[in-house]
Amino acid sequence: MNLPEEVVMSDSGNESESGNSSSNNAASSTSSLSLATGGRLAKLLLREQEIIKTLEALTQDIQQLEQGIQGNKDGGEEEDSKTEGGEPDLGGGMDLEEFEAPEWCVPIKANVMTYDWDNLAAECQFDVILMDPPWQLATHAPTRGVAIAYQQLPDICIEDLPVPKLSSNGFIFIWVINNKYAKAFDLMRKWGYRYVDDITWVKQTVNRRMAKGHGYYLQHAKETCLVGKK
Repeated sequence: MNLPEEVVMSDSGNESESGNSSSNNAASSTSSLSLATGGRLAKLLLREQEIIKTLEALTQDIQQLEQGIQGNKDGGEEEDSKTEGGEPDLGGGMDLEEFEAPEWCVPIKANVMTYDWDNLAAECQFDVILMDPPWQLATHAPTRGVAIAYQQLPDICIEDLPVPKLSSNGFIFIWVINNKYAKAFDLMRKWGYRYVDDITWVKQTVNRRMAKGHGYYLQHAKETCLVGKK
């Protein structure tokens, strides 16, 4: 009678050991699952913070763009570029009578193509002349490149400006686009100036990103000002 009892006791002991092993395995699996879940949760929380920062930056960019657009609207909308006679309005819709030149500047308030330069030259000679010519960008492929929203002048019209009458000695600063470098140097020589230096303006947005501008092959993020002296 003792033998069966021992057998029963032995079987009971095996069941106990098996139960303990199963419990340990379950606890180990639960612990591993918790670690994995915790790691994924940490990554998701980190990703959430990155998304929040990105959204905040985008919101700020949108607000700045809206402010810029509103500022342009407050400054007045551009009027039609044609006058009643059908001629181009080289003033860009600006009321020349309302224009106020910065301090130390002489306002011309006139069409430079028809202005009485002889009278101006007789009254005043300039030490420094700053020019930002409306270079003509039109090509045989008008759909290529970037369109601009102001009246342009052919090279011959810019070349015929009587700049030499306005200064016997001094400096000239000419803003030039990429495909007009050679022409700008020709103008300097014709007007009696020699090239001495240049200034490069690297354009950035309000968020300090590169601001792409006009270009035929590439959109440039800079403008160059050539400096001449005579």
